[in-house]
This record gives sequence, C-alpha cells and structure tokens, in this order.
Amino acid sequence: MIVKDEEEWIESSLSSVLPIAQQIIVVDTGSTDKTIEIATSLGAEVHMYRWNEDFSAARNYSLSKATGDWILVLDADEIIHESDLQILQEQTNDPELCYTLVQRHYTNASHRLHFRRCIGEYPELEEGFAGYFESQVCRMFPRDERIRFVGRIHEMVERTIEHLEPFKLVASEVRLHHYGNTFAARTKRKKGEIYTSLLEKKVQEMPDDWRTLFELSCEYLGSGRLQDCEKTLRALLAIQPQYIEAWQCLGIALVSGQRYQEAIDAYNHALEIDPQSTPAHINLAAVYMQMKRPIFAEQHLLRAVELMPDNPQSQLRLAQCYVANGKIDEAIDTLQITLELLPDHYETWLHAGMLLLEAREYSIAAPVLAKAKLLAPQLLNPQFLYIQALLGSNQIAEAKEMIEAFRDTIGDTPIDEDVTAFLKEADRVVEGWHDS
Repeated sequence: MIVKDEEEWIESSLSSVLPIAQQIIVVDTGSTDKTIEIATSLGAEVHMYRWNEDFSAARNYSLSKATGDWILVLDADEIIHESDLQILQEQTNDPELCYTLVQRHYTNASHRLHFRRCIGEYPELEEGFAGYFESQVCRMFPRDERIRFVGRIHEMVERTIEHLEPFKLVASEVRLHHYGNTFAARTKRKKGEIYTSLLEKKVQEMPDDWRTLFELSCEYLGSGRLQDCEKTLRALLAIQPQYIEAWQCLGIALVSGQRYQEAIDAYNHALEIDPQSTPAHINLAAVYMQMKRPIFAEQHLLRAVELMPDNPQSQLRLAQCYVANGKIDEAIDTLQITLELLPDHYETWLHAGMLLLEAREYSIAAPVLAKAKLLAPQLLNPQFLYIQALLGSNQIAEAKEMIEAFRDTIGDTPIDEDVTAFLKEADRVVEGWHDS
C-alpha cells in the first residue's frame, strides 16, 4: 500500500485484511497527519519514499520490500469484506495465476455510466450510498521481480504480466470496496489537481495514447476547464472515432458551455455507434429538457427505461418529463417505481416530493416529503417542503404543528426572504382555518 495523509481510511483498510496478512507494507510519500502512527499500531512496516510524481515507481518500491510468496495490493480507501478472505487464501494454491479483483466504487451519482443500485449485499459497507459502478483491476499475484507496475498514473501490472511466462491473468469474484471516488474524498485530498498534472505529463510522453487522453479530458471536465476538455477529446476522437465514452463526455462539456445543438450532435454520434447506450439516451434527454423541449426528451427516456428498468436516475428523469408534458398519472406511477428502487435514499425522496408539488399533487407529495424529512431530520428543506404539501392538501392542523416545529428548529438562524414570506402566508392560512 502506498499512502499520503490517509488517516481517515487506513485503519479500516488494513484491519480488513489483518486475519490473512503475514506482512503489511506501507510506503508513505509524505504524510503530515496520523497515517504512519495508525499503520504502525496495526503492525505495518512503514517505509518512507520521496514522491517523484510517478505512482508506478512508488508501487514498485513497495513490491521490493515484500518477502512472502504472494502480493495483495490495496489502496488506503479500499476494504475487503470478511466473507472474501477465505477465497483470497484459496487463490494462492496455483503459483502461476494472477488475479483481477472487482473494484466496487461507491457513489451517489446515479447518472454515472454503469451505475447499479445498492441492494443490501454488504449493508455495513453500502451505508450512505445509493449505488456503485465496478471495474476489474489486477491486485493479487505471486511475488516475482519481473511483475512490476507500469504508468506514471493509473498504474497497472497487467501490461507486464501479459507478456510473462508462465503467468496467466484470471478474474476473481473478490471485491475491493472502494470509497475514494466520492466527490468529498477527491476534494479533500485534492486528487484532481495531482492527477491532472501527471496526466498532462503522460500525454506529452505518449501523445497518441487515446486512453490517457480520455482520462485527462475527464479531469479537465471535473475541474471546469471546458475548452481544454473539448480540445483533448477532439484529439482523442481523431485517433479513436468509435470510442463512445468520448462522444458522451464531449456532450457533457458542450452542455456545460450551453452549446446545446452541438451537444445533441455529439450524443447522436454516440447513438450511431451504439443505439442501445442508456447513458446517451439519458444525456440527450437532459439536453432537450434544458432546451424546454420535453416532448423530444420523453422518447429517449422511455428508451433508457426500457434498456435499464432498474436505473433510478432514468425513472426519476422520466417522471420529471411526464410532469413537464402534463402526464401526471404516468409521472406518479414512475415515481412509485423510482422510490421502490431507492427506498432509503434521501435525495430521491426529496426530488420525488418536489416533482409532486410541481404537479400540484399535494396529498401524494405529503407522505413522500414526510419520508424525506425522516431520512434527513437535520435538514430544513424537507421540512419546509412538507409544510407546503400539508397546506396544499388542506391538512391544516398538521401544517400548524410543522410550522411551529420548523420555527423552533431555525431559532435565530437567518432564513431566505422567500421562506419568510411563505411562513407569513402559511400563518395567515392557519389562522383563517382556526377562526373558521
């Protein structure tokens, strides 16, 4: 494991493999927090390494310190569930096999490509996340001085293993539960800035490597460098014009720059490559919604739901589209499906309640917003919206109680002028009801 300032994560990561690890090697590239202290307390050998802007070099230094027959590589923000430890041990029986593990990246960004919702397979590890997406990465292999990581950034050992006899890459079902792709984690550790700098250097070294160009374009997009993102994607597409993810990323960049028609053209390119691309249909529908053309968005969202019916983002956007097109019954049915897909996700219940308020379905919105309030009792927004639903559905007594509770919650906290005006109007309604 190579680390820098990972005090928030490293204890959970190392503890997850303590039952099977005979040697724990942590290479620190300059931590200033309690990372080293925590690692040492768990029995790790900590080696200092001067950072030279090359992840492979640091990884390979860590490999050089290993003395066992097998290597298992983890990042500090990854955990292996106890149910997979026995499988890992069994995989050491064949010294010629190298294993790719399933890296499960937890996220609340349900719009992401290949997003899957959490269904309770690992309740304690899934807590707080709507879903995940997965990828394969080689992290377990026999110790051999010829097996080394390659690449300044997004380093891999697969490229060396593929050309080595007698080794063979095989897929394992063991999962690496990864938390570093969340926005909060990346922001806290400033990963974007580090990755962008290293990717720019890698592009200078390998200007025709379209995979690196794509990785760099994604970093540019995430940091709002839209012109750099577009320029990089155009260079990529000149090399690999059939790479559908590049067309979709280009569409996102163009939308961010309010170049809607060009974005439509980019997403249509993606659909020409793969007519069954759910993300392309969803993103194209989003452009039409921004252009106030919900009738065109509807056909793409229907197709997206047909292709991936358990994608809550598709269902929620379809409901929004139905409301915009005046199809309220269809919107209500679609929201019911959405809430069944994500029964404990606060933002989904909140957005569903807001759509129902927009559709003036106050009696249906009230219990939905009550659930949102229950899922996030510390937040004011669901309470405020719940009051609106209660008033709209003529549940005045309940609204009066909520208004009093809302005022107790906010205390002397300054609130928006619109909220103040609404509360005054709500008081007037409540008083009128009481007088009657």
